[in-house]
Amino acid sequence: MPGCRPAWCRRVGATVVRGYSGFGFSLPTITALSLALAPARIVPSIFMLEVAASLPLLIGVWFGNHGFKGADPAAFRRWVLRLLIELAVLAAGQGATGLAG
Repeated sequence: MPGCRPAWCRRVGATVVRGYSGFGFSLPTITALSLALAPARIVPSIFMLEVAASLPLLIGVWFGNHGFKGADPAAFRRWVLRLLIELAVLAAGQGATGLAG
């Protein structure tokens, strides 16, 4: 595309990779954008995009209307509950400094 900004072109390329293969958006995006920006600025936004892309799948499994054979919504709910408990215990053990401290 003539005249497009390099970062935008990299993101479009990574999106094509994701659409073609079904996964792999983060790797090419972070790799390409880290040539121009600090990874600390890139990773959080790319992570949030990955979470947003996965939400429809998670909601489908949570309510049981997902169409995936072998997926058990009740087991998924128990797994999420355990995950939240473990995250709370981990956060409590870190104190006021958080995970970055």
